[in-house]
Amino acid sequence: MHPIQRTDLLGFLTLDSINANPTPMKEKEKGSLIPVTKQMVDPFRQGRLMKMGVAYRQTVVVRSYEVGPDKTATIETFLNLFQETALNHVWMSGLLGDGMGATHGMISNDLIWVVSRMQVQVESYPVWGEVAEIDTWVGGSGKNGMRRDWLLRCNRTGQVFARAQ
Repeated sequence: MHPIQRTDLLGFLTLDSINANPTPMKEKEKGSLIPVTKQMVDPFRQGRLMKMGVAYRQTVVVRSYEVGPDKTATIETFLNLFQETALNHVWMSGLLGDGMGATHGMISNDLIWVVSRMQVQVESYPVWGEVAEIDTWVGGSGKNGMRRDWLLRCNRTGQVFARAQ
């Protein structure tokens, strides 16, 4: 049985038909939004796994609040996009753990991931409204760490905007 919703003359939902007090999520339900199995495509994040899950590609649009007065993206925008795509790659791989990429073993030992160094090489800056693609992959790992690489480029021309590791 579906609830009855009131609409106005134009067919829009009226305010009294929208639940103003949604039921809050229980603490253990919050973690249930994190996938625990590998996904190949995530339509909401406009991303997909590539190269058998080793790499991840996400399509983004440069938003108005991500640009400076000259209407180009800022270095802060690049760093935010790099962080987001790295977490989305881990998310799609089903390894998100606590929501920030820590594995169950890391959680049990009170360990977290920390970026200790990042080198960004900027070729050019995308403009407001430009569609870009970000590729990311794990570049290598050692005893106590790992390296992640990113490539940010124009979706239309393939022009490289920035590289990072």
